[in-house]
Parts: sequence; C-alpha cells; structure tokens
Amino acid sequence: MTKSSPQKSRQASAELPTVVLAYPSLAARGGAEKIIRSLSGHLLARFRVIVLSADSKRVWRTLGFPPSVRHAFVPCRSSNPLAMAISLAVLARFLIKYRPAVVHTHHRRLALLFSVLKKFAPDRFRFIHTSHNVFHDGRLFRRAHCDLLVGVSGAVVNNLTRFFRFNPGKVKLIYNGIDEYPETITPATENAAVIAARLTLQKGHVYLIEAWPLVLKAVPDAVLYVVGDGELRGKLERRAGELGLAGRVVFTGFQSEPRTWMLKARFGILPSLWEGLPLFPLEAYSVKRAVVATAVDGTPEVVLHGRTGLLVPPKDVLKLAEAVIEMFRDPGSRERMAEEGYRLFRERFTSEVMLRRYDECYQEALG
Repeated sequence: MTKSSPQKSRQASAELPTVVLAYPSLAARGGAEKIIRSLSGHLLARFRVIVLSADSKRVWRTLGFPPSVRHAFVPCRSSNPLAMAISLAVLARFLIKYRPAVVHTHHRRLALLFSVLKKFAPDRFRFIHTSHNVFHDGRLFRRAHCDLLVGVSGAVVNNLTRFFRFNPGKVKLIYNGIDEYPETITPATENAAVIAARLTLQKGHVYLIEAWPLVLKAVPDAVLYVVGDGELRGKLERRAGELGLAGRVVFTGFQSEPRTWMLKARFGILPSLWEGLPLFPLEAYSVKRAVVATAVDGTPEVVLHGRTGLLVPPKDVLKLAEAVIEMFRDPGSRERMAEEGYRLFRERFTSEVMLRRYDECYQEALG
C-alpha cells in the first residue's frame, strides 16, 4: 500500500464541505473551549474544519487542536460599534473565500455578526448556535437568524425559548460531554477536596476560600487544591494568606489534565454563581468523585442532590462549609454518590453521547 502524498491529502480535504466553529478566544481553555476542541476533531471525518477566533498564531499553537483543523483570525473580542464593523468586513471576506456549508457559533457576539451576513445571503450557509450559559441581558440576541440553536442544559434551553423567545422548534438540548478517563481510577491519597475551574468571578472561588477556615475547625487536616488559572488568582491567593490558609489551600495553576488532581482528592467542589452546564462535575464523576456544588441554572441537572453530590445556595459560605464537612465526615454516603455519579456520566454525559447528538443536529441543519 502506498502512502498518499500531502498534496493529495490537502486536495481531498478541500473537496469536503467546510464547517466553521467560531468563538472570540480559546485561550482560557474553559468548558466551551473544550467542547469546541472535541467537536472540531470529531467533524474532521466529514468536513474541512476551520476554527475562527481572535487568538494569535502563537496562542493557537498551544491549544491542542488536531493538526488538520485550520485556524482563521478575526478581530471579534470587542463589542464597540467600530470594532463590530471591522469584524463584519473581515467575516464577509472570509465567507466569500471559504464558502462554508455550516457556521457554528458558540458566543452571542459572533452569532449576531453572522446573523447580519446571513440576512443578506440567507442560502449561503446553514447557521447553528450553541448557547453555553444562561443570560438575562443582551436582548438584541433575539434578532439572531439561526437555523438551529443548541442549549447545553434544560436551563439554557428555557432561557433561549422564554427569555430570548426563540421558536422552541428550532432549539435542541445537547448536554455537554467529556471523554472517559483513560487511566486507572484510584482511591484518594489525601484528606483533600479539589476545585478545577478558571479563576473568575463566575466560579465563586472566593466563597470557598472564606468557608475553608470553618471546614478546618471540623476537619483540621483538610486540604483544598485549587486547580486552574485566571484573572482572580492574585486576589484569591492574598485572601487565602490573610485567612492563614497556607498549606491548606494549594494553588496549582493551570493543569492540562485536571483529573489527575481529582484523583488525589476525596471529592470535588464547584461554588459557581451561574452555569450553563459545568464540565467540572462530569470530570469528577468520570474518576468516581462526588461533588459539592451550588444550585444554579443547569448545575442541578448534573449534580443530583443526595444522589451524586450535595447542592447548596450560591454565595452562602456557611451552607457551603457544612456540605463540605458532611462530605469529609461521611465516607459511606460519599462513595455511594461517587458510584452513582460515575453511572450517570457513562449514561448521559460522555463525549460519545454529545457528539452523536451534534451529528443529528448537523444532519437536520443540512437537510
């Protein structure tokens, strides 16, 4: 058997229909970014895939996308009128050059930009938008001209149909999913808990740090691993220092595989202020770890109170500390919830299930 030449491979790729996946920046490597990376690799079997973002070439090379996925730069991080006009001009040239069969946006700003272009050329491409969060602002998004919309949880679907008033017949529910953990799942090695999330306001780290002195009164040897990076890291580290938590709250920085840190811990914690459908509980379940989380938006659809974890109100430091203490002190319930979480993950939240649903979505869009 002879190997195909690179030129023939490029020709074969060029003959495939083009799909564009669009997001302002993938550098934060959060939940939406992980879903886009997973989807891009899956689509390569049937499409030429182009990821469109405002990331530089240097940043793009660090993001771990498959080599066959192409990247196109567009200045799309700003919402001021001049920046939006420049973005429209760049996107118009992009559409003329690449003539995509499908444009799939994952951010409202890009959805509105492509909506303007689709309005003047309605048959040029099929338009899918995935909403990754619940929003109660930006009503202009109601004017987006999408052929199909995807909500990553029931809460997001309700937000799209009730707040933004999109036709329910055009809105699909596709839960986020992740790959199964490829290594051996082992028991925890320390009396520790873990949070793996971007260090941003949304994820509520500050309330967990404020709760940790209360946790230590009941569980003196408890350790918290804070996995991830973000704009609040310096502020959070300073607050942990002020509370005397050195050695008890450990900031690991960004980790390419956070589940290796979850295996060190007995359970996970996610004190978010809002969520579409968080990936952190799925990552925890995939290595048989239960979760303490806040009951916001789509989180109760994945963290089932008393079954796969414990839910508490957002911003409630005392309730959060009580749930964490309960999880430390009751290993029997914790292990039962971890097993149920693993079963739920395998049944509903794997990348295989998610990608199969996206295949159905693309088939419907292309009709």
